[in-house]
Amino acid sequence: MTGSDLSKLNFFLLLILFSIPFFLQSEEIKHNIDFQHQGNLWILPSDMHDTLYIKIEFAESVTEQMQGLMYRETMEPDEGMLFIYAYPQRMNFWMKNTHIPLDLIFIDETGTIVDLAENTIPFSEKNIPSFVTSIYVLEVNAGYCERNFIIIGDRVIWEDIR
Repeated sequence: MTGSDLSKLNFFLLLILFSIPFFLQSEEIKHNIDFQHQGNLWILPSDMHDTLYIKIEFAESVTEQMQGLMYRETMEPDEGMLFIYAYPQRMNFWMKNTHIPLDLIFIDETGTIVDLAENTIPFSEKNIPSFVTSIYVLEVNAGYCERNFIIIGDRVIWEDIR
């Protein structure tokens, strides 16, 4: 083995050695994600229900949106995640690496609920589409929409408390 070969081998060994903590840390982070109360959301009263309140965490960046609620093992009944997109579009979600069954509430730019996907299946890679354009998506625990009589046409408002 030449001196050049030894230098290359040492470089790769050091690279591997310094990479191990990063990979271990990223796995730990994936399994210890706590809810971050970043805002408050209200589903306004309708003929079916009174005003409903949810503490929300925002998913605004592409990275946050890709992560979503993946790897979280629990979520309180009054918590949710609000995805905020740059423009209205037909949404597509999946439940890969998501431990919690969810209801997805699709919301347009006026704050009106335009579509619902209820009782999603944890870990499923099946596509969960919205059938109309929306710009926001609220994820809450499965069964929330049915228990609270949430319907298309209900209105939503929220505030950012960060």
